[in-house]
Amino acid sequence: MNEREWLQKIGNDMGIAKAPWEIGFQYETRILLSFASLWMLTSLHNRNDEESKDDWVSVVSIRRTTKQRLDSLLSLYPEYKNVNTQEVIDYIWDTHLKNGNMYHKENYVIPAGHCLIGDDRVSIIRGMTLEEPISMSGLSPYVQRRAENDDIADAFDLVTVPPSEIPLLIWRRSIVQQVIIESNMEYLNIHRSAREMYYTPKRPSIESMTLARTQRDDNSYDYYLIQNQEMCRINDNTIQMKWHHYAQLAIMNQKTPQKILYTISSSLIRIEPQYRLPEPEARFLRLVSWPDDFSGLKSQWRFNLSPALWPIVQRRLTFLGYKLEVKQC
Repeated sequence: MNEREWLQKIGNDMGIAKAPWEIGFQYETRILLSFASLWMLTSLHNRNDEESKDDWVSVVSIRRTTKQRLDSLLSLYPEYKNVNTQEVIDYIWDTHLKNGNMYHKENYVIPAGHCLIGDDRVSIIRGMTLEEPISMSGLSPYVQRRAENDDIADAFDLVTVPPSEIPLLIWRRSIVQQVIIESNMEYLNIHRSAREMYYTPKRPSIESMTLARTQRDDNSYDYYLIQNQEMCRINDNTIQMKWHHYAQLAIMNQKTPQKILYTISSSLIRIEPQYRLPEPEARFLRLVSWPDDFSGLKSQWRFNLSPALWPIVQRRLTFLGYKLEVKQC
């Protein structure tokens, strides 16, 4: 068995199959990312490590050993010699941490409590145990078994309110005042086409609610909802929860439903948003999806996932108000 046959066997063991449209390195990238992620999750149980403390495992130890394993594996394939493995480990670590798969305290972590999250047919595994037979979709293990928790939004800290209701909800919870036009104010570009800016200095001539922003000295933004001659500032807590992303999507959908193209095969589903996902939704998709390659780890424009998880993701995208369209290979 040569190196490529061995890598394919690793992929088969994780339930990863090549899609008809994939070229070799894209398929191999998916295997390598899932392998590194699975090794990191397995390392959470390595409580005999001398750097660990009680039931908490050393962050340094987990990241170092996962990087060593990935470096060792990539060394077998010269075409991957320029991959920045530290960047890959940072991406995997950050994605698991932000999606609640581990608890972090100072320099130590423990795995989250074991839970099956999904629907009546398939479950994303949080707090994976070493004995479980699993498949992988992106960075996440899953099993074809009925879930214990069918509330994806609650489990992954996503909004439970339909995005179409969020602008009005923010408006009602805010202090409304007369419109104040600032020289540096930009407005949501509701007429945006591909590759155009999301915000424009020109205020749209419409009476319905729209979104605006002004830049702060630290290069962050204040966001406002504007309706007719009234406006309200979106408070910082709401911004931190990224509700302005959902408000932006809702306002765009009022004009024209935003599209997501998807391609189906028996081995892979490819999702291609035509309008930027709210950041919490992109964060969740990064957990259960693969990027196209190592250079596009945080891309918002292509997500590849196992067909087993497609019904869960499809329901979520429909809830967000996207118009889903099949794209032919």
